[in-house]
Amino acid sequence: MEFWAQQTLNGLVLGSVYGLYGLGFGLVLANLKVFHVAHAGVFTWGAIFAWLLTAQFGAPLWAALPVAAVLAGLINVIAYFLFVRQLLKRRHTQLAAFISSLGALMVLEEVASKILGGMVERIPREAYPVQSLQVGSLQFNTLDITIVVLTVSLMLILAWLVHRTEWGREVRAVAFNRDVAALLGTNVDKVSVGLFFLSGALGGVSAVLVAMAFNVISSHLGGTYL
Repeated sequence: MEFWAQQTLNGLVLGSVYGLYGLGFGLVLANLKVFHVAHAGVFTWGAIFAWLLTAQFGAPLWAALPVAAVLAGLINVIAYFLFVRQLLKRRHTQLAAFISSLGALMVLEEVASKILGGMVERIPREAYPVQSLQVGSLQFNTLDITIVVLTVSLMLILAWLVHRTEWGREVRAVAFNRDVAALLGTNVDKVSVGLFFLSGALGGVSAVLVAMAFNVISSHLGGTYL
């Protein structure tokens, strides 16, 4: 019983990371019908930004995390304009966007490899001191708590954005029919930019958490989770 309880807890922590990763990936897939595999590269860059901010500039993790999320979101927006936007009105959009996004993934991974020098890097432990905790036979630490709480919080915020705001209604309208939404006055391009930014930011957050939890940052980090 103790073994299963511990494994359940470990699964919740790891599942939280996959949850954030999947939320970002699913936003684009559900709303633009684009299999945006470059999300894996954006994820990798979220971890790289966190490493640069903590290891190179000495920033604590609480300060590096939101900055890395914003930068990852901006990279995803750039990927949208360069690799996806011009394909949305073509025939066979899904296939064309998938191939283009795959090219974006290769570019992001290659640049990441150059930045990392082909090495595996690690975020300094002092960026977020981790304390071990134990409740009965269950063993966990403060980073595990941070991962689960942050994931649940972001999921609730995203649910509120999509279902309770004007922007969320526009997102759902674009997901239902992009052309009809445009005819009804929705700025579909603006909605798409917002979706890609939010998708990248969520990927960036999950990447930072992965980088801290497993202490491994490589140019192919995002591909592992994809």
